[in-house]
Amino acid sequence: MLLVDDIVGSGKTLTKAAARIGLLGFELYPRAFAILSCKRKNPLSFDDINRRIEIRVLFEPQDFCRSHQQYLARYNKPPQFQGSLI
Repeated sequence: MLLVDDIVGSGKTLTKAAARIGLLGFELYPRAFAILSCKRKNPLSFDDINRRIEIRVLFEPQDFCRSHQQYLARYNKPPQFQGSLI
């Protein structure tokens, strides 16, 4: 079974899901997948009961500009969005 999550923060969602799936007797695929890792860079992983599960992500924290100045430095133009990012 492949675990998929939208955002990996501390990894609690994936580790809890892995534990529940293991209790049901299903075997986990040796990798998990997430769209975004908001706090940690690759390589990401967690320990399942039987082995280490690697987490693959599409986007890492450095893929996003978190301030007006970062956006301006990266793209050499002002951002088109309004509001705030946390």
